[in-house]
Amino acid sequence: MMPRLYALRLDSSLRLRGFSLNSVQKTDMPIPSREPFQIGSMKFQILDRRLMGQTTAHIPYGVISITGREQLHPCIPASACCLGVLRIKFDDIQENILGMTLFSEAHAHEIIDFYDEMRAKGARLMIINCEQGRCRSAAIGAALAEMERATSWFDKRFEPNVHVRRVMGDAVQAALISQYRRFAPTLPYS
Repeated sequence: MMPRLYALRLDSSLRLRGFSLNSVQKTDMPIPSREPFQIGSMKFQILDRRLMGQTTAHIPYGVISITGREQLHPCIPASACCLGVLRIKFDDIQENILGMTLFSEAHAHEIIDFYDEMRAKGARLMIINCEQGRCRSAAIGAALAEMERATSWFDKRFEPNVHVRRVMGDAVQAALISQYRRFAPTLPYS
């Protein structure tokens, strides 16, 4: 049986409008597994800030570290197996909120380019972390898993940020179509 975590959900717009922090809802959410998931030739590991600082891998890997606009990135332990780290900042929001950074297509393309670079260097593991290891990192992991031709199994184990998932999904689909066009033979009737 999977352990349960009692967490508080707070709509970030409540904080910005000056409502009391007593306006929170208690939810009963399972803690997702922190073990790497094998998808094709790549493993994906979704972590929170605390676990990122304690993680080391013994196979070639890349790290995508996500924080909010005003947060510091977690300490990433030095390792000879680490092929690269992408540090990216955007907030865990679904729509534009004044003073916060919404995930954009530019972020998505930066992540996809980094992922392609890590695969070209021989990475066999992608470690993706955000503050709680549940929403932003899961959305990015789910979209990158699609590049390995996986289905949306990530969405069932985590709570991906819907906006990040949609923007990343669109960017991944465009990248896959571009790859297909590059390698597909030209048909006489196209």
